[in-house]
Amino acid sequence: MSDVFISYKREDEERVGALRRALQNAGLAVWWDREIRGGDPWRQLIQSELEAAKCVLVVWSKNSTGLLGDFVIDEANRGKQRGVLQQVRIDDVKLPLGFGERQALDLAGWKGNVHDPRLVDVVAAVKARVANEPLPAPQGVKRRASRRTWVTGGIVLLAVAFVFAVRIPAVQNAACGIPGLRRLVARMESKEVWRQEERLQPLAVRGKLDPFPSEEAAKADTLARAPQEAKDICVGFGQGDFRLLSAKAVPKEWDCRKRPGGYICGFSGEAVCGLSVRYRQQMETCP
Repeated sequence: MSDVFISYKREDEERVGALRRALQNAGLAVWWDREIRGGDPWRQLIQSELEAAKCVLVVWSKNSTGLLGDFVIDEANRGKQRGVLQQVRIDDVKLPLGFGERQALDLAGWKGNVHDPRLVDVVAAVKARVANEPLPAPQGVKRRASRRTWVTGGIVLLAVAFVFAVRIPAVQNAACGIPGLRRLVARMESKEVWRQEERLQPLAVRGKLDPFPSEEAAKADTLARAPQEAKDICVGFGQGDFRLLSAKAVPKEWDCRKRPGGYICGFSGEAVCGLSVRYRQQMETCP
């Protein structure tokens, strides 16, 4: 079981994926529903992961707080009842009734920058939940700086603005190596990655009505027809973020019956769908 269960709306998958990677890079074991394989008993799997997680991280957005956010609200309520709920907002929204009295860390407008102090706050809070320790005070909003700090910061900003104005690549590259300036020159790029995976689907291949002279012949005929039936089931994956590469049938249990004139054989098993699945990764790059 994982440390963290992420509850979110599928429409927010790209933004939540960046948050999930940040938590994993911080050493946390994270689970979300993209790990459900075809054919898995998804309701039971979600419930078992939800009940075992040490932290239920609920991502509130325009989608998850809307009319179709019932599943997210239900998962949030279960995390709240267990005392492991941690809330984060990725849009400027009001939290659903019953959740507004609890702290929700703010990531509205976050572009995936791993150095953003608000993300640092989220990671620290989730780690505290997992370890069952007191929540740390958010550091994303700093205290008012001294006049000297403001003056120094103003000089730095003017210098960086000058660099952008004159477009000096060497100076921009140097700024990327300075933590305080990296955020000003770095940019986030989205990269598509295709990974080969398998999805399993239930498969039942019936025997022909005309009997065969032997049980072996009846099974051979069923096995010869099975790949096409597996392909017919797997073809539904060949769209959107999926590309169908292969399909094969795996018998699990045979049902052979003797009829006048011979044998009829069918089997129940699985269609193994070989897929190429598209994932989107957020990457921070410097000029």
